[in-house]
This record gives sequence, structure tokens and C-alpha cells, in this order.
Amino acid sequence: MKARSESADAKLGDAEKLGQEAESLFRKFVDESDKDSNEDARADLYELHNLGIGKKAPEIVGTDSDGKKLNLSDYRGNVVVIHFWATWCSACMAMVPHERLLVKRLEGKPFAVVGVNLDEKRETLKKSEARHKITWRSWFDGAEGPITKEWKIRTMPTVYVLDAKGVIRYKGIEGEILDAAVEKLLKEVPSGKGQ
Repeated sequence: MKARSESADAKLGDAEKLGQEAESLFRKFVDESDKDSNEDARADLYELHNLGIGKKAPEIVGTDSDGKKLNLSDYRGNVVVIHFWATWCSACMAMVPHERLLVKRLEGKPFAVVGVNLDEKRETLKKSEARHKITWRSWFDGAEGPITKEWKIRTMPTVYVLDAKGVIRYKGIEGEILDAAVEKLLKEVPSGKGQ
């Protein structure tokens, strides 16, 4: 059993080393290529380095639909689903009923859903929250806001799942897969938290 554990640790170390080498080569390519032609590559490199699985999520600071301050770090200690969305995105809006059920089912647990809204007007966000019974908070970021730019959002919906330490553990999941990921991460939260 110990030999298997050591073998697994060695493989993880090899994978980490290969990942660092790949990132280094990618960075060299981006640095040496024409700046105008590699905007997507620069975004990919930033995402790989800062927003990849296993990376600590960058802080999000902003305001919600009421103009009240909202920080991602306020949710530390909780499993957090971050959903980048807008009312004009039909796939985003289709996820709302499932998120509502998830929030209700996990009430009292160390869990939160938070949104980053990309509508043009704060009033649109506020009306959507009321109409669709969205009880969780969303940052209002506008059509091309600073949060969306920092997180390199290129498609919607975009979903990140963070563990209780604020580390990105899953990206781009929804439905039953999202539920399973959240349940798995909740089991990792120290006992007594939110119970």
C-alpha cells in the first residue's frame, strides 16, 4: 500500500513538473509572437496561470444589485459556485431553477452560489432577481466590466466551483455534475462548519 502511495505521489510530481514546463513553453511562445495576433493566446496563458484547476481564485470586489459592497473573500470557508451570467443569455437563465433548488437543498451548509452579472444596466439585474426568485447575490459587472475582464470570460454561461479554501476545483460544469462536485467538496469542509 505504501509503495502505491509513493508511486502516486511521484506521478503527481511528474505531472506538476510537466505542467510547469508546458506553461513555460507557452509563455515563451506568447512573448516571442506578434502581440496583435496572440491576444487569445495571452488570455489562455493568463487563465492557465491564474484561473486553472488548483489555483487560488482571484479576489472579486464589487457591488451587488443594490449597490452594496460584495467580496468573494467574504465566502471563505464555504464551497462556492461562481456563475457568470446575463439575462440575455438563455443558457444562463436555464440554469437558474437548478441553482435555486441547490441553494434550497443545501441551506444551512457551508455553501453559496454567487453570480457575476454582465447585463448593461443594474436595473436589469435587479428585475431579473425578483422575477426569477434569485435569492443569492450577484456582482453587477456590466457588459464589459473589470471582473469579466480579469476572469477572461469569453463564453457564457461560465461556472467555477471553489473549495472552502478559495481554490478553483471545477470549471464549466452544471446540473448533476455540479451537484456531485459540490457534495464532494462539502465533505472536505472541516466538521462542524455550517452543520
